[in-house]
Amino acid sequence: MHYTGPMEQSEHLEELLGQHYPAALRLARSILREDEEAADAVQSAFRNVLRSLVNFREESSFSTWLNRIVVNQCLMRLRQLRRHPAVSMDALAVEPRQLLYPASRLPGPHEVLEQREAAEAIARAVRGLPERLRDAWVLHEYEGLDLRGLSETLGISISAAKSRLFRARAELRRLLTNIMGPRQAMA
Repeated sequence: MHYTGPMEQSEHLEELLGQHYPAALRLARSILREDEEAADAVQSAFRNVLRSLVNFREESSFSTWLNRIVVNQCLMRLRQLRRHPAVSMDALAVEPRQLLYPASRLPGPHEVLEQREAAEAIARAVRGLPERLRDAWVLHEYEGLDLRGLSETLGISISAAKSRLFRARAELRRLLTNIMGPRQAMA
C-alpha cells in the first residue's frame, strides 16, 4: 500500500475540486442568477467541503455531496439577501414628476397596510413549510427555476420536483387559511 502524505493529499483534493468547479459554478449561477454571488457561494461551499471532508461517508457520489453543499450555501445566501436587500442609489433617486404628483401614483395608507399584512402572512406561512417543501417553493417562485432546473438543483427527478411544488402550494394554502381565515387566504 502506498502512503500518501499531507502534501500529496492536498494536491489530489485540489485537482478533484478543480474538476468539479465549473459544474458547481453553473449550479450556483442557476440559483443565484449573479456571477459574483455564485462565485462567492462556490468558494464558501468549497471551504465547507474542506472542513467537513472527514464527514463524507461515501453513501453518495462525491459530486452529489458537493452539489448539496453548494445548494445549501446558495440557499443561505438567498436568505441573507432577503433579510438585508441591497438598494442601489439610483433606486433612491426621485423623479421631478413624482414630487409634483405623488398622490396619483402611491397607494393609500389602507392599501399599504393590507399589502404589508398579506406579505407578513405569506412570509410566516413560507417559514412554516417543511424545509424540503420550502426550498423547492422558494427556488421555483422567487428564483424562477423551472421544473428541470429545480430537479437538477435539488438532485431529484422532475416528477419529484413537481410533487414537492404541489405539496408546498397545498400546505401554504392550509397555513394561510389558518393565519388569515378562509376568505382572505383565497383572495
